[in-house]
Amino acid sequence: MKRTLLASAFAVMALAASAQVSEVTKMKGDGFGFIPKSLTTTGVITPYSTIGVEYHGNDNQTAEFTVYDASFNVAKTFSYEPKVFKAKRVPMKALADFKTKEVLDKGYEKESFRPVFGVYDYEKGFLVPVTTMDEFKAAIAKMLSGETVDFFTDDNGNFAFRLLNDKLYIDGWGDDGVRVRESFYYYNSSDNRLYRVENLLKLVEVDTSNLAWKEDDSRQSDGITLTESIYPTEVYDYDVNCNESSDVYLSQNVFNNDDKYEYVVESYREVSTPTDPTGSYQPGSISINGIENGKAVLTTEVQDKYYESYLIVKDEDGKDLFTVPTSGYKNDFTIYRANGKTFISNYESQGNGLGQYVIYLLDKTDTGITELARTQAVKSAKTFNMAGMLVGKNAKGLVIQQGGKKYFNK
Repeated sequence: MKRTLLASAFAVMALAASAQVSEVTKMKGDGFGFIPKSLTTTGVITPYSTIGVEYHGNDNQTAEFTVYDASFNVAKTFSYEPKVFKAKRVPMKALADFKTKEVLDKGYEKESFRPVFGVYDYEKGFLVPVTTMDEFKAAIAKMLSGETVDFFTDDNGNFAFRLLNDKLYIDGWGDDGVRVRESFYYYNSSDNRLYRVENLLKLVEVDTSNLAWKEDDSRQSDGITLTESIYPTEVYDYDVNCNESSDVYLSQNVFNNDDKYEYVVESYREVSTPTDPTGSYQPGSISINGIENGKAVLTTEVQDKYYESYLIVKDEDGKDLFTVPTSGYKNDFTIYRANGKTFISNYESQGNGLGQYVIYLLDKTDTGITELARTQAVKSAKTFNMAGMLVGKNAKGLVIQQGGKKYFNK
């Protein structure tokens, strides 16, 4: 066995020593590939290079294609100028009441307050009447002269207040609701004393009816830019091989029968219904970003224009051959060849987080598609960033999918 391995190693070394590498040509571009012979009209494997297709230098870089013959001589060049779509995104804010659904952790409490002559005593508690909220406020004002005090009624109906530095913040949220952690003082009328509550954790229900939205001055408006891009074509040719796919940016006979090269562009069109083809956030979604004046701070963003994405099949002259409805967030567009026919499988968004696969039959003679079948619409799992805010599926960075799965999205 050892002799065999040594002999093989020497043979490989001898072959490497005798092999020579010679330069065929220099190519200009940032991408290179081969069009499989099954995807060309000549039946010849065709090399090509690209600029601004696989790697975008800027938002509106021209996409350039160069096609070579078998000897790597330039056979054809053509380009496509991507369109740019813009919108303004404005941050909005509203304050909402919330009520306790369940106390998850009572924290701890203790009798707490220093005696104040004529107002509060260690032995007797309050020395002045405290039968109404106004009387309670007046008594506390004498005990805490000059301090900022927020008065309220706690979940047990007791007169209560919190000081400026007392805890009241969002401590996470999920499918069961929003969690709030707080510390405060309350008056126990049964023994006439003040008590301090620390680190109480409760599940609350936020009232989102009758919200008064206004522009959030604490956050800046920003603009979004969407630029068309060349979309890779994934082809499974079951008439040629078993289960191998070809991922190419150029083809020749996939979408029609002429000799012109063809490619797919992801483009955008304006719609009235809020949507987000970038996947960076979900328009119309509301996040809870803290508590202000005892109310939950709700935030959202609105745009002056909304777009949805869709796919355009073009030829080398820039002519539109046909379009495929919105590809949604999942970006799942696949070509299948089987039994002499060509099929398109496309994942399409139905709104409200719903999506489904749609199967089309491609007519290469008339260059059109006919819908054959749709899968049952299913709801996609929600995705959150590490701050707990709802984001789109393609949001970059560390994200959490509904159910607890964490992953890093490049």
